[in-house]
Amino acid sequence: MIPFTQFWNSTINARSSHLCLTRLFTLALLFLVGCEPKTNRAASTHNGAETERSKVEAQPLLKPFTVPNPTPRAALRFNAEVISAPYLDLSFPIDGTLMEVNLRPGRIVTPDLPAARLNPAPLREAIDAAMQIRTRALSAYTQAEGELRRQRLLFEAGSVEERAVLAAAEMLQAREYNQQLAEQQLAEAQAAEAASSMVGGVNGIVRAVHAEEGETLRAGQALYTIETDNSAKVSFQLPTDASWVLNEPVEITIINPSDLSRDMGVSKIEVSEDSNALIVTLKDPSDALRVGDVVSAVIRSIAPPSQIIVPFSALLQDQNGVFVILLKDGKKQRQSVQPTEIKASGVALEGGLSGGEILLIASPWQ
Repeated sequence: MIPFTQFWNSTINARSSHLCLTRLFTLALLFLVGCEPKTNRAASTHNGAETERSKVEAQPLLKPFTVPNPTPRAALRFNAEVISAPYLDLSFPIDGTLMEVNLRPGRIVTPDLPAARLNPAPLREAIDAAMQIRTRALSAYTQAEGELRRQRLLFEAGSVEERAVLAAAEMLQAREYNQQLAEQQLAEAQAAEAASSMVGGVNGIVRAVHAEEGETLRAGQALYTIETDNSAKVSFQLPTDASWVLNEPVEITIINPSDLSRDMGVSKIEVSEDSNALIVTLKDPSDALRVGDVVSAVIRSIAPPSQIIVPFSALLQDQNGVFVILLKDGKKQRQSVQPTEIKASGVALEGGLSGGEILLIASPWQ
């Protein structure tokens, strides 16, 4: 007969008190007593009953514990923003009529290469009109400023009441607002003229040209599609309760709402240095993917189901290793297990149990 003791391993920090140790040792005795064959059958019935009663009184109560069945993690879904894409659409930020289209499919593009130009005539006319408005606004502001000075002098001389000064001040304030508005309109007209010339902006190859000279384009309408060497990347915030994504094997699928016919796999997962955002690099990006798009990220764990966890007091060990006592078909049975680490709810096991088994463990002292 081999004696056994409470599980104690350097890998797991033993947290049991002396009281817990005593309880588990008593449990071990219970197990051995139940397995030991009866002897001294010639002893009197009275003495046998007393002995059995003493044993029962010295043993802790046993209670069954059903091992939880492991469950797989639920899939996570996030909205992710595309922060980098291999394809880029070049467009004008303003409306206009194409006067020059300098690139063709297959052409190599560089950042400073002239790519296209809108008809500048309407834009220059807008600048001239804005300059005239600004000139009139400046003249009106100057006149209102002079009128306010005159009313103040008249008020000091007693020729007008204070309300005349207040009215002149209000007029000056209105003329100042009109002047500022005219300056803003002129700046916008000048910016529109500057935006009427397009350059490549990136290193890449022209894959498509979407308009010809003489066509009218709307602001933001794609003129060229350029293929670059940029990786396709998406970014999304990872909740604190989903940190397991970084610690175990996962399968991430990116779905673009504009191209539902193809899922995109993942080649790299990294955490942003300046935030807790997760950055995912795609290995098979869709041609329809563009910077700023919102896509759907689906994360599934491909690790084995969650660990088997049992109470610490369920573990025993002897010279043959660590084991638990199973209750199977009304009989006690030894089962070897492989503990890995202590969790908040007990000890995690790597092998030996699959879930659903019934263990016998000592009840807490009353």
